[in-house]
Amino acid sequence: MSERFLVTGAHGCLGAWTVAELVRQGTDVVAFDIAPGNGRAELLLDEAELERVRAVQGDITDPASVAAVLAGVTHIVHLAALQYPYCRDDHIEGARINVLGTVSVFDAARAAGAKLVYASSIAALAAGTLYGAWKRANEGTAAAFWSEDGFPSIGLRPALVYGVGRDRGVTASMTLAMAAAARGETFHIVHGGRSPLNHAGDVARLFIRAARAVSEGAPAYDTGGRGHDMAEVVAAIEAAAPGARISFEDISFGDAAGFDGSALEAALGPIEWRPLEQGVQETVDRFRELERA
Repeated sequence: MSERFLVTGAHGCLGAWTVAELVRQGTDVVAFDIAPGNGRAELLLDEAELERVRAVQGDITDPASVAAVLAGVTHIVHLAALQYPYCRDDHIEGARINVLGTVSVFDAARAAGAKLVYASSIAALAAGTLYGAWKRANEGTAAAFWSEDGFPSIGLRPALVYGVGRDRGVTASMTLAMAAAARGETFHIVHGGRSPLNHAGDVARLFIRAARAVSEGAPAYDTGGRGHDMAEVVAAIEAAAPGARISFEDISFGDAAGFDGSALEAALGPIEWRPLEQGVQETVDRFRELERA
């Protein structure tokens, strides 16, 4: 049976990178998002590649909307969510999308017999935010679907994600700095500290690998990734765009203690993360190309 992937939240950063990776692998992909069009995939794919994407507008909190696009779908990468701080500003909408929407996707995946991988977050490991609480709730939902219905899944907890298309959420500040540097503008990153960093393209490949590996249980894994101080990020940006004037707020964003990708590597095999300098250079170069275009 040939593969067909459904990507929810396809217009987001990770969604766009996942769609782009699947297109470049030659895999049939349905891009599902509440907004029309191709979203951030337009930042990554050319016109011929975009023509290979079936873009469908729909709402993950509407079971009928999700069920309507599942014909022939073999794998689901569930990335749709309302990020922090937006979910903080509207608690009811945040819970509706982040929790009820995930239950809706699980129900649809079980009915269709599709393999499911979903996005949890490093935020699930720390107390103190509703976003983290909702991600923990999703991991509990996955465990219940396995124990009560025998429906397996895999959850991945990305670290701080950067790359073209990462323009929403507090930790998007690093990528916005790369975009500003590409334009020759100054920028102040709103947080600092030391955190594991994940390039969006690397995370997208992990979600696809995990979807293909779903077999039993409901494990949730940290993605892992190399840890970097914000001063290292700034140095990489300045190396990629000489003359860039980037500063940062020396305030740590969250606590990454205990975040460890070894269990995921044991499950999927070796994971290659592009070095920070390479990822930043590629991001700055792509922003320059988009500016010229």
